[in-house]
Amino acid sequence: MSAESQYIEAVRTAPSRGSGLHSHIMRITRLGMLAELTPERIMGDIYGIAGVRRGEPEEAYRSASHTTIENYTPQKVSRFKPKFKSALESMIQGVSDSEMDLIELSPNRLTDQPHLDGKLLLEALYSPDEILFIGDVYDKQVKTVAEWLQTDLTASPHIIPNPMTGRAGKTSAGQTSFRCESTVRDLRYAVCEMDDVPMNKQVAFWIKWIEKGIPVAAVIHSGGKSLHGWVKVDCGLDHGKWDKEVKGWLFEKVGKSFGFDQACKTKARLSRLPGHSRKGTVQRLLYLNQGA
Repeated sequence: MSAESQYIEAVRTAPSRGSGLHSHIMRITRLGMLAELTPERIMGDIYGIAGVRRGEPEEAYRSASHTTIENYTPQKVSRFKPKFKSALESMIQGVSDSEMDLIELSPNRLTDQPHLDGKLLLEALYSPDEILFIGDVYDKQVKTVAEWLQTDLTASPHIIPNPMTGRAGKTSAGQTSFRCESTVRDLRYAVCEMDDVPMNKQVAFWIKWIEKGIPVAAVIHSGGKSLHGWVKVDCGLDHGKWDKEVKGWLFEKVGKSFGFDQACKTKARLSRLPGHSRKGTVQRLLYLNQGA
């Protein structure tokens, strides 16, 4: 395998932060140098990896170049900007960035009572007998939608949008769990998040995508620095279709251009459940389309 082929594969298989991302960035940098790729290409690809922090690609290049490229000048790349900005800004040029305009686009009528948003979401997008995970990041319990609707949904910060089987399965680490990829019953939604993009531009992005006819089922304000968009992909139990259309097209070919968090392409991805108060800020439902 050529150095460039190894480089491409290394970029594609980058781990998440906390799982060796820093050393993997160094490996990508060295392979890029061996393949004689430009600094801009190498650092552009690294900035497209979820979890990469500002300055890490430049630092990796400086460290690697000390032993491989004697005349490298760090200042040449210190002004580098992620590639996705030009694509995103080009698409949203002239588009409103008002949350109220996004709310006005919602086919399902939203309430002015955020504590009811979770109930509204469940009733619109699921049938009563479908099984969901709702809870904290460390919780494991799954219940039917009908059962969840009898609970205080505002106490739960997270939801996995894709329905579960209700049976135990194995995680990638071999542990037993009721809320992992092997227990997803319906690959219905992909969660798209862009937390490195300013909030006003995220709002404009989702307005534009909705206007373009992309099947967006919900947009949720995380209570932090991002919006979570649920794109209806309807892959059923076709994992090959998910890999091709969600991982390959939605996240890899399209999402990288706009700054999508690549960690979101898992089938059991957590999203924020609207109605919960996160450090004093309510996670709000900004858009809901039952017929997406």
